[in-house]
Amino acid sequence: MTIGDIIKNYRAEQKLSQREFAIKCGLSNGSISLLEKGINPKTNEPIIPSLPTLNTLAQGMGITVDELLIKMGDTEISLSRTSDKKQNSRTAEYIKLFNRLNDEEQKLILSQIKGILSDK
Repeated sequence: MTIGDIIKNYRAEQKLSQREFAIKCGLSNGSISLLEKGINPKTNEPIIPSLPTLNTLAQGMGITVDELLIKMGDTEISLSRTSDKKQNSRTAEYIKLFNRLNDEEQKLILSQIKGILSDK
């Protein structure tokens, strides 16, 4: 499921407008609109959300980023705020490898990443 589908479904279930959801997440209305459409109107390229953006969305939905990533399946994400093709191919490789792990191994990897990030 795409992040746009997840946002639309959440907003429909909660009876929220894009603006209301944007306020709840602390993002701009334009950002929510772009994420829902999934296409950058300037480049016609797919929108690839960053991990910080996904974390913000998850918090707005009252779920963990892990739960959001599970809902997204193997949808491409960016681990940084900038998006370039090298970064995107690396992210795709991370996701492919991560999806090959069992639940216990995925939990271990996520806890290690969280530990690394908490030290920064």
